[in-house]
Amino acid sequence: MPAAERRDHLLGLLARKGKIVAAKDVAAELGISEDSVRRDLRDLAAEGLCQRVYGGALPVSPAVVDYDAGRRWPRTASGRSLRWWPPDWCDRAAR
Repeated sequence: MPAAERRDHLLGLLARKGKIVAAKDVAAELGISEDSVRRDLRDLAAEGLCQRVYGGALPVSPAVVDYDAGRRWPRTASGRSLRWWPPDWCDRAAR
């Protein structure tokens, strides 16, 4: 089975189950080695598409996503970020 198909299958399992996908079970289901499944899970985790856990992977949780992604924090005149400000102050100051 090509790597792209394995990745799609793993992502589909993660989306459907919403819980731990065990590398051992997936390898037996697909008839491939556990190392192939682990390698695919490691690559998916590196891309931020799943979270690696002992023996398998979990779907990415919204809580794991970077809180500050896409957020504009106010800056001082020297360009330093004022990340210590509470978020409602940041929203007002960023406008």
